[in-house]
Amino acid sequence: MRSTRGIWLSKYVTTQAQLEELARELEGSKLLAIDTEFMREKTYYAKLCLLQLNNGKVSALVDPLAVHDLSPLVPILTDENCVKIFHARLATGRSCARSVM
Repeated sequence: MRSTRGIWLSKYVTTQAQLEELARELEGSKLLAIDTEFMREKTYYAKLCLLQLNNGKVSALVDPLAVHDLSPLVPILTDENCVKIFHARLATGRSCARSVM
């Protein structure tokens, strides 16, 4: 979906192929906003239930319950040339590291 200004493209990622395509689109981003949603009920570790990513051009919702291998995102998440903006960074960082790597 394009905004009225054509600035961003919104995606809902539910397959491994879609995630790999998203990772390619995010490659080389200078900025990446990241937000996550976790389920903490009835689990020892928080379970990642939604990953939201935006680099200013692409806005994506990733369903980690449908896409089980999030490793294609590791290069962009570890890219030192990309500034990451996390919502609730401490909670997100601890739980996301377990889910992605």
